[in-house]
Amino acid sequence: MLADIQGVTINYEVSGNENGPWLTFSNSLATNLRMWDEQEAALAGDFRILRYDKRGHGKSAPVEGPYSFDDLIDDIVGLWDRLGIRQSYVVGLSIGGMTAQGLTLRHADRVAATVMANTTAWNMFVLSFSVFFLFVRAIIEERTLTRDERYQQYCALVRWRVIPGVF
Repeated sequence: MLADIQGVTINYEVSGNENGPWLTFSNSLATNLRMWDEQEAALAGDFRILRYDKRGHGKSAPVEGPYSFDDLIDDIVGLWDRLGIRQSYVVGLSIGGMTAQGLTLRHADRVAATVMANTTAWNMFVLSFSVFFLFVRAIIEERTLTRDERYQQYCALVRWRVIPGVF
């Protein structure tokens, strides 16, 4: 199926148990939703499954100019909104795992659990110290971090841009 999400045509498929909890698969670069065929077959009896092609992958439309992880995250949320998905388990591989990290940080209330396989937090050393200092600042100010602060920290560290046509 095709859906217009944020002005981009996104290809997706829904399958599985209509009464099961949602499970969203996010694939790696240079692949399409078919990479999850075996997992879909194994889990379809227990879950309602959403698989999709990222922008410029599979049957999804390419996009002019660079785009960010925010755009990739918003593509998933746009699909969820279109399909009426309030909450989903998320499995991401490689860039799909990186997207799942941002999705979990920005929309924690909509993510039941996340599996991030063969992925990265971009630079774990920098991430560790940056998050450490953010927490120290919050402790000194005697407060907890807001969801927006956690997400802003993540975005500041993972400002990698996807360039269409490269993969």
